[in-house]
Formats: sequence, structure tokens, C-alpha cells
Amino acid sequence: MFLRLCLLRSFRTCWTGKVNYSSVPDELTFFKNDMIVCWHREPKFPYDCSKPLPEMQPESKSVLKVTTNEAYKLFNKEEPRPIIAEEMAKMTYTTKHIWFPRARDKKKMRMEPDRPYL
Repeated sequence: MFLRLCLLRSFRTCWTGKVNYSSVPDELTFFKNDMIVCWHREPKFPYDCSKPLPEMQPESKSVLKVTTNEAYKLFNKEEPRPIIAEEMAKMTYTTKHIWFPRARDKKKMRMEPDRPYL
């Protein structure tokens, strides 16, 4: 009992004596057994200070996190070969001609052997 009175006095000292002309109380306090329950009304928030809710982007039903368009952009992106050759030449202190292989080396001539057992 003594504890309840001390708590009630502490609540009363903290409570400011402002004048309230509203029929709805600012706070509601009641005691039940050894428990004190307080309810405070939600403060009013001006509409001018509010922001709109962010728009939700539609989620795809795909298991993949990357869309097909993004994947095509990643894998179909080709840098021009001269730029790559110049960068490699600067990195290795060589001429650019090393980084352009000759086409004749790629395309070997296919000759039929004279003798089938060779």
C-alpha cells in the first residue's frame, strides 16, 4: 500500500497542471493489484509535415535476383579491341602489335594428307 502511494505521488509531481479543455483525457492511469497501467493518447501530427509512402516495386516470381535484361547487359558488353590492346601495351611496356594476333595463325590451312596412313 505504501508503495502505491509513493508511486502515485511521484506520478502527480511529474504531471504538469496544464489546463485541458478536451473531453478526452491526455492520460489514463489505473491500479490493479501491484501493477500500474498508463495510457497516453497518440499525439496529433500535422499533415504538412508528412511524407508519402514509398511505392512498392512489383516482385517477380523468379528465383533469380537478376533480371534477364540486366544479365544481357552484363554479358553482351564488349569493349573495342584497340582500347584493350592499348591498355595491355601500357601495362606490359610492349607495343600494341603483340596484342593483335595475325588472322593467318588462327586459320590454319587444312590440307589432306598425301597418304592416308600419315
